[in-house]
Amino acid sequence: LVRVRSKMVTVTGNICRLTLRSQNLRLSYAINVPYSTMSSIDSGNVNFITIRKNSQCSYRSMNASIPVKSSMGSARCFSSKSANKSAATNNTEDKQIDGPYDYGYQRIDERFKDGKPTLLYAKAMPNDYASMRHEQILQLCAEGEAKAFREAVIRNVMAVDEVEYKDAAVTFVEISKVNRKWMTIDYIPYKIGLSAAVISGVASFPLVFHLKTVHAFNERYVTADIPEPKDLETWLEVGS
Repeated sequence: LVRVRSKMVTVTGNICRLTLRSQNLRLSYAINVPYSTMSSIDSGNVNFITIRKNSQCSYRSMNASIPVKSSMGSARCFSSKSANKSAATNNTEDKQIDGPYDYGYQRIDERFKDGKPTLLYAKAMPNDYASMRHEQILQLCAEGEAKAFREAVIRNVMAVDEVEYKDAAVTFVEISKVNRKWMTIDYIPYKIGLSAAVISGVASFPLVFHLKTVHAFNERYVTADIPEPKDLETWLEVGS
């Protein structure tokens, strides 16, 4: 078992197992170093290399090589480590399995079993706005969801007044009542316009199609010439 200390360029030999840095995963490979193995080692994401007994593994680093003997048989590897390599770079590499393009791996997730959510994870699903995280509430607020606005205000009241959710909900109801106190006055112009439109629409039918109503309206306001009686025999002729 040989600990890999630096980024490798080339690998030859009979490797039987690699231990990756991320979550200490173990991936078995065939002999003769397949391309996936070389890619993992080249990206610096391999922590240990297990070599078959009486075989040899050699790799060349970009810097000076330091010989390291394997604890299994006569296998031997060479590794090196840059003195100027920062710890931040190592932490970044540890998060990747196969370099910057590790899209082909599916990490183990205890929330799912056989590609389906577990019962425990399904029970944890939020069924109300009050059960959602702040990030979800803010996202819904950005999308214009009214109930998300309500939940955001309640949580703000909790933080400012230092009260529990139940008391904050009562405060929100009071805020809503005060906010709508003078809303009736603001609605008056819209109500007048809507009422006038409805009344005018209903009154337009007899003023157009009812003969007696048309005559009365014409005598008082229009004073237009009246057609011949033969042209006013039906309500459609009156309307035309």
